[in-house]
Amino acid sequence: MPRRDHYLPAGLIGGFGRPHDNSPRRRRAKVCIRTRPPENKLTPEIKADSVAWDRGQYDVDNPTDDLPADWAEQIWQLYEDALPDAAKALEQPGFSPDDWATVLKHIRAAWIRNPGFDTDAVTHLTVPGASLSNDQVQQARKTAYEQLPHVLASARFAVIRKSEMAPRFIIDNRGFVPLYDEVAAQSGVLFPLTGNVAVMMVYEAAGPEDDYATAPFAELMLTADGAKAFHSATWNHQGIDLVIGHPDDASWIAELTDEAEAWLPRIGPYRGTAKTVLAWAA
Repeated sequence: MPRRDHYLPAGLIGGFGRPHDNSPRRRRAKVCIRTRPPENKLTPEIKADSVAWDRGQYDVDNPTDDLPADWAEQIWQLYEDALPDAAKALEQPGFSPDDWATVLKHIRAAWIRNPGFDTDAVTHLTVPGASLSNDQVQQARKTAYEQLPHVLASARFAVIRKSEMAPRFIIDNRGFVPLYDEVAAQSGVLFPLTGNVAVMMVYEAAGPEDDYATAPFAELMLTADGAKAFHSATWNHQGIDLVIGHPDDASWIAELTDEAEAWLPRIGPYRGTAKTVLAWAA
């Protein structure tokens, strides 16, 4: 039987939940999940390592020197063990360069690890009606991973922490949420890391002196209205199967609704500024 592959590291998922019996292992934490329609089922408590996985997701049928059987595991091992503590460290100012480097490794891997990658690959790499073999999909993942540093280097990043009055972040099983700011005419991506912190990336916003690998460009505090906007964007992210949050938030997670357009707060989602969602990167 193919092995069980997590779309998201189980230790990362646990950072959105409640520790299990005071265990330091976040993969044992209890989280709340809600599946998308048509199932639309709320599970108030489930162990973190029991969700967001499939079997053989990254297996190679015919390994080669360029695409070895363990190509994906080699990448995951670069950051998985350090990620839970690094994500937790970003909840407060003063995190270390190593913490930031670990989070960037996760962001880079999330693009190719998510369960929608195979559909995206068929859409962008083939003509209508064509398909890709499993090994062609795995090669596309590996190639995209190798090319991603160029995309990251052209972007600006911000650490987004929730304010005391804001509800916690949730995460979907793809691990990121695309965003578009009509006022700023910019596109970006939100990467939730724990219930208390996320990283936001804005495409093609970097200046000539920027060095994304050293530190984020900004650190911002999310208002309650801003958090609700991101919840809506997460629930309405096309192609997801479920969202994950804290068991204590099950009541409002159950009330998330489908929206034709993303709702955004009128005065900006961050404390102390009226700038819109992605305008901080300008």
